[in-house]
Amino acid sequence: MEKQNKPKVSSKDIIIIIFIISLTALIITFINKMFEEREPRTELIHEEIINIKSFVLHWYQEFDEDELHTVNRNEISFSSGKYPLTFAVNRLRAVFPDGKAIFIVFNYIDYLEFYQSEGEIVAVISYHNSGRYTFVVK
Repeated sequence: MEKQNKPKVSSKDIIIIIFIISLTALIITFINKMFEEREPRTELIHEEIINIKSFVLHWYQEFDEDELHTVNRNEISFSSGKYPLTFAVNRLRAVFPDGKAIFIVFNYIDYLEFYQSEGEIVAVISYHNSGRYTFVVK
């Protein structure tokens, strides 16, 4: 019988193999991080939706239901525009009856739109380019 020569693996070969495996793992981790940063986390978007909805409802409750209001595309106002709630450029601005004005900046909310339907004020939140969330203000 002939003896077969088995190839010997040197310590240099082992180091090269470990280096290649480590480099591959590092590249995969880097690519995953890039995709995670591009796509915002769902829970952050959901948190902003809840925050804007709660704030709009709280602002609306500050006014008397019989008070005359105006609804425009990105604004609701009471008393002939004196107390507006306006959304523009990822910012919500609200003026309360006591004259206090509040600004809130959103990272994932693209637009807030208002319209009237069958006597109700409806708000539509557009988020992260393609998502939509609708709720009734009154």
